[in-house]
Amino acid sequence: MQILKANNIPATFFEVGRSIKADPQTTQYVAQNGFEIGNHSWDHSFKIPVMSNNKINQELVQTSNLIFQITGKMPTFFRPPHGLRSPQLISAAKKDHMKMINWSVDPQDYFTGNAKTITSRVVEDVKPGRIILLHDGLQDGSMASKLKDRQGTIAALPQIITQLKQKGYTFVSLETLMKNSD
Repeated sequence: MQILKANNIPATFFEVGRSIKADPQTTQYVAQNGFEIGNHSWDHSFKIPVMSNNKINQELVQTSNLIFQITGKMPTFFRPPHGLRSPQLISAAKKDHMKMINWSVDPQDYFTGNAKTITSRVVEDVKPGRIILLHDGLQDGSMASKLKDRQGTIAALPQIITQLKQKGYTFVSLETLMKNSD
């Protein structure tokens, strides 16, 4: 977050409800530093697309309410766990006044700690209007032992910013990007 702020780069942090509950100070800190908080479900479950409508609604509303309680702002964006979608999940996000967002550039920083690899994957795949997915914390749950820490992502970020700026790219908020794509 400090790297983004130092470079005046807007970002949206999609946060998982149970992680917010465990560490509300981080969510508050992110919001106080001018970054948008998006809803990333309560449990980050692979099963969310096939959950009942009531369970999906509970996942989204519980997370959004907690974000509002901490930041004073309801999230306007929802990123489904693992990018998985279903008609009932799309409907639930709309019902809760959130636009569903996925990414278009995934350097798979969760599988590598190599900053050079992360940087090259982003820089090679970016085109105008693309949304870059990066991770800022460790995944918990059953996959945690297989996933890398985020030191590679942190080390890659300044290089990504520098190289994309050198190529003439500018960075806009997700809100601005979505307004321009409508």
